[in-house]
Amino acid sequence: NSFEDGQLMVDMLRQYAGLRPSHRALDVGCGIGRVAAPLTEFLSDQGSYVGIDIVKAAVSWMQRAYSKYPNFDFYHLDVHNSAYNPEGKISPDDVVFPFAGDSQFDVVFLISVFTHMYPSHIRHYLKLIEQQLKPGGRVFATFFINDAFAQEQQRKSIETGQKLARRLFRQKTDTYYAPARTNPEAAAAYDLEQLGMLFEGLELKPDQP
Repeated sequence: NSFEDGQLMVDMLRQYAGLRPSHRALDVGCGIGRVAAPLTEFLSDQGSYVGIDIVKAAVSWMQRAYSKYPNFDFYHLDVHNSAYNPEGKISPDDVVFPFAGDSQFDVVFLISVFTHMYPSHIRHYLKLIEQQLKPGGRVFATFFINDAFAQEQQRKSIETGQKLARRLFRQKTDTYYAPARTNPEAAAAYDLEQLGMLFEGLELKPDQP
């Protein structure tokens, strides 16, 4: 169920981002609380959580459902995304986080967010996140990685008709891969070189395997 999925995410945040009960966490793309729900049991009174999302109905529901948790806050950003918020008024290149202050979060996480964004928009978000991280803070973000193994599985899936790959990224551009139409807001993948390009010029760097 969704709570168990969220608990798995919390376990991963603890293992890979060092999340602790006393931390202040930012959830970019909070949805309807898949990760927020188990965090109500994990975070202490010294810890806090901020969730932001581009879907207004989701944020409104979260604000009502979590009103009894004083250390949980939620914000709506009316950002345009052709897949999830096509009527959004704010360009992803113009996004500013809707809370004051810099260097305030120990952990920032994005689950299935960068998988639906143009590379230039991801870089803008990474710059914003970099401003918001405390010294030593960490980011946990999921990507579709289209490395040599993934590409071989897709090739075999196409040739044999077997579902060896869950997604087929048939279109390649210089900066990302996409399914049949090159709209990364439907789904975007990156080979390792392209992934590195997203972080060029930033202090944030992906962990090395």
